[in-house]
Amino acid sequence: ILSANVALRYAAGTSIAWASELPELMFPWMIMAGVVLAAQHGSHIAVVLVTQKLAPAVRRGVLTLGSLIVAGLYGTLA
Repeated sequence: ILSANVALRYAAGTSIAWASELPELMFPWMIMAGVVLAAQHGSHIAVVLVTQKLAPAVRRGVLTLGSLIVAGLYGTLA
């Protein structure tokens, strides 16, 4: 859509009014869809540098707390 709009702007000197808004609206949905698909396949990116140095019981608590915070923030966002 953006490429077509740029080509139209250079070729005809005009542009499509909604062409810049549609990618802005679709971007968050596409990112969240990618996060869900990655999590379903067990390939979600995680930062584990700090948690690897913790004892297993502490690590589980920290990850649980982090997950609850993220879930709460997503709930607030929704």
